[in-house]
Amino acid sequence: MKLGIYGAGGMGREVMLAASKSGKWNEIFFILDSQYIPQERLIKGCRVFSLEEVTSIFSLNEVEVLICVGEPSQRQMLFNRVKNKGLHMAQFVDSSVELQEDVALGEGVIILHGCILSSDVSIGDNSALSFGVILGHDNKIGKHCYIAPAVATGGFVIFEDGSFGGLGCTVREECTIGSSSIVGQGAVVVHDVPSMTTVVGNPAKQIGATGKRKVFGN
Repeated sequence: MKLGIYGAGGMGREVMLAASKSGKWNEIFFILDSQYIPQERLIKGCRVFSLEEVTSIFSLNEVEVLICVGEPSQRQMLFNRVKNKGLHMAQFVDSSVELQEDVALGEGVIILHGCILSSDVSIGDNSALSFGVILGHDNKIGKHCYIAPAVATGGFVIFEDGSFGGLGCTVREECTIGSSSIVGQGAVVVHDVPSMTTVVGNPAKQIGATGKRKVFGN
């Protein structure tokens, strides 16, 4: 089985290196939109293809894909694009991850080094947990979410679809992060966060509607 990593930025390269150590796939390559493919068609020694090339060169049964971008809206868009091509999503859970037997993982889930998932946690399709995330019991992470390094949550926390947990933020027990919301770096969430909002600070306070705001860049 081959692994196609959609995205070759920081997250894509991190996942490529971790997945290479797992020995699960006989080849790992990058998938990029055609305008971003380098002339040499190699990144970190891995071949690079467009999505259209992947579906024309390989059979659908010999390739799995992981979406490796951090922006939740882009994660959803690329996930839908891959699924519409008939390709299958992989799962990647680093060997260092501690998770209980009752943890439920959706398709396309990525969990990187040092994460700890307590009892009755569920991770929705195409969501990613970066390094050192700690999720308390009965957490529910929706679809297409990105949880940045060193995020920590209490019990019964919910991240709804398309939400983003920023670097080192903490979320008190029984709080809900609404869909498509952004929790800023280092924020301390002690109350529910409405959908489509951005919160920062300690305690976390709303600074406006998310709207078309991107997590990374303008």
